[in-house]
Amino acid sequence: MEDLQAVEQVPLKETKKGKKRRLRTWERIGKWNIRDIEKRLTFKILSYNVRAQYLVEAEKFPWDVIAQRLFDQIVTLDPDIFCLQEVQETHIASIYSKFEVMGYSCLYKKRTGNEDDGCAIYFKNSVFHMEDHIFVEFNHAFFTILCRHEVGLAVRLVLRDARASALPLIVATTRLCISFRSDYVRLAQLQIFLAHLERFANNGHLQGYHPIILTGCMGAQHNSSVIQFITNGHVSVSKTKINGTEMQNFHPENPPRMEGPLNAWDKCLPYFSELEHPFSFHSVYAHLKKNGSREVTTLFFANWKNFDYIFFSHDSRLRLLARYRLPTEAECRQLFQPLSVPSLKLPSSHFYLAAIFEFGSSSN
Repeated sequence: MEDLQAVEQVPLKETKKGKKRRLRTWERIGKWNIRDIEKRLTFKILSYNVRAQYLVEAEKFPWDVIAQRLFDQIVTLDPDIFCLQEVQETHIASIYSKFEVMGYSCLYKKRTGNEDDGCAIYFKNSVFHMEDHIFVEFNHAFFTILCRHEVGLAVRLVLRDARASALPLIVATTRLCISFRSDYVRLAQLQIFLAHLERFANNGHLQGYHPIILTGCMGAQHNSSVIQFITNGHVSVSKTKINGTEMQNFHPENPPRMEGPLNAWDKCLPYFSELEHPFSFHSVYAHLKKNGSREVTTLFFANWKNFDYIFFSHDSRLRLLARYRLPTEAECRQLFQPLSVPSLKLPSSHFYLAAIFEFGSSSN
């Protein structure tokens, strides 16, 4: 696979002189002819934190208008798979069910407790069929640090295309704790989620896993210990504190219950000083442009941050062909006023992420 640094940037286009250039467009990864896409076994995936309406000012942003804008954005991009975070349960029947009428199947997992939102994965029935799925809850009352209501889910999909082998694809999504100074919480949640994925993605061979795409709102910047853990496969953390958060009530004798057989990796759940996972994840996005400017995905307390991600297993039969360009912090500061987001133009306080993959090629 071409190195992600060898990106062929598609310039921001100007339709007419004096008009604003397009903020978002497709970027090709590596060198290939766009006409070849239709000849290849490809699929398009989108990830979007749609921002549950009960978490914003409802009187300022009418749901019927915002909902239509969200719907239009997704339909326009026409993904084969899309993963949503902060999907309000009470809105599923009124808006999100429209996607099922269009031929998508949906799995939804509501957050635990009294929260009214959750995560969802949609996929086109004409493109994939589902072999299996898992729902994961991160709330383990025994551990103070895991007394949170976030969840995750994953599906095992198989392409219907006759050219495809029976090789499954794992698609997972989550929305981790968003609170300030909570990297330790997010690391513990990730460790739980990846432990479940390790079982779910296992292909039955020694240290072998089906290709995985992991998406979601991770609540952390690209240079944080959370993202380093995902992309590096390991991270060293203090046994007592990280970012000022104390670890409490962690006892090796009483780890959280996990489905399926235990393995050596489970022994470090969720008390740790050296954290590891067995996957080889790469980010779809570079996070920094060639000029050093920072990509952003959301407006968080009047500051532009990069909290949303799409990761894929690098040593698998997935080849990244293109990604949908993210704006930079400077561009957003120039174009958007903090109090104007979300708006009719930006129906969520998050930008959506999207990528095109070739599937079934030999290992990169």
